[in-house]
Amino acid sequence: MHVRRVITGVIAAMRTIAASTIALPALVASAFALSTLAVSALAVSAAAASAAEGAAPLRPIDPGFVVAKLPGGSPRARDGSARQFELSRSDPQLAAQLAGTLLEQARTSAQPQLYGRAESVLAPWIARPAVPAPLLILEANILQQRHEFAAAIELLDRAIAQNPRSGQARLMRANVRIVTGDYEHARPDCAWLMGSGEQWTGSVCIAQVLGSTGQLERARALLERLMAGDAAVPSGQRQTGQRQTVQGQTVQGPTAEVLAWTLSVRADLALRAGALPEAQDMLTRAVSLAPTSDYARLASPWWTC
Repeated sequence: MHVRRVITGVIAAMRTIAASTIALPALVASAFALSTLAVSALAVSAAAASAAEGAAPLRPIDPGFVVAKLPGGSPRARDGSARQFELSRSDPQLAAQLAGTLLEQARTSAQPQLYGRAESVLAPWIARPAVPAPLLILEANILQQRHEFAAAIELLDRAIAQNPRSGQARLMRANVRIVTGDYEHARPDCAWLMGSGEQWTGSVCIAQVLGSTGQLERARALLERLMAGDAAVPSGQRQTGQRQTVQGQTVQGPTAEVLAWTLSVRADLALRAGALPEAQDMLTRAVSLAPTSDYARLASPWWTC
C-alpha cells in the first residue's frame, strides 16, 4: 500500500507543470524537470523507508563543516547586476530578459530563491495599469510555481488578449488548467497549438487532456504515433528542433527537451495503465536526453535501483 500511495503521488506531481516562459522548448523542459524530481522523490522515499530502522542522523562535529555553498558572485558582478536591475525599471525588454534568465536558472539549478529575484525585477511593471504581455507571462509562471493558479490564469488571459498568437501563453494556460482539472478549457488551447503549427507540443498537450478524461488508451496511442513518426526520419536527415517531412507532412522536429517532456508524459500515462516497467523505461530515456539538469542528476542514481 505504501508503494501504491507513493506512485499515486508521483503521478500527481508529474501532472504539475512548471512552465518556463523563454521559449516553448524551455517551457516543456520545466515539465520534464518536475517529472524527474517526482520520480526521485519516489526513490528517496523508498530508500528512506527501508533504512529507517537504525539510521542515525548526521551531526557534524567540526564547527567548520560546510552545510551548503550558496552562489554569491564577485562584487563587480553584483554591482553590474544592480545596475541592470535599475535600468530594467524603465526598459520592459530588459526586464523580460533579466526575469527570463533568472527563471531559466531557477529551473535548471533547482534554486527557488531565483524565482524571488525574478519577481523583484517584474514587480515595478506588474504594479502598473498597463503591462506588456511578455511580462505578464513571466509573472504568471512565478504564480503557478507557487500554486496561485487562479491569479496565473488571470494574467495569462490578459496576455492572450494582447497577443492571441502567443504560443507560450497558450501552452502555459493549458498546462495550468490541466493541473487544476479544468480539462474542458484546456482542450481549446491544446487544439490552438496544433492548428498554429506547434504540432508536437499541441499533441502532447491534448494527450494529457485525453488521459485525464477517460481516454487513456487513445492518449497513449497518440503519443506512440507521434514518436513513431519522429523515428521514421532517417538519423542522417534528423535535425533536432528543425522542420522535417514525415509521411508527406511537414512537422516541427522536437528538441531534446521537448522529447524528454514527451517521454515523461508517456511515463505518466503508462503508470496510470499499470505498465510500470514501461514507465521506468520512458523516464530513463527522458533523463538521458537532459543529463545536465540538476533534476536529472538528482534522479539518475535511482534508475538502477
